[in-house]
Amino acid sequence: MTGKGVAIGGLVTALLGLILGGVVIGGLAAVVNDKTQLDRIQHYINNARAKLPSSQQVRNQLPAK
Repeated sequence: MTGKGVAIGGLVTALLGLILGGVVIGGLAAVVNDKTQLDRIQHYINNARAKLPSSQQVRNQLPAK
C-alpha cells in the first residue's frame, strides 16, 4: 500500500466521520427540541429508576463477611 492510498483512505474516513457526526448532532437536536420526546425519555428514566433496588436491598444480597 502506498502513502497516497493511505492518505486517500484517511480523507475518506475523516469525511465519513464528519457526516456521521452531523447526522448524530442533527438527530439529537431534533429530539431535544421536541417536548413530547423529552417527556417520553423522562418517563422511561423514571420507570427504570423505580425498578432499581435500593442500596439497603443491594447490601442485603451481599454475602456476609
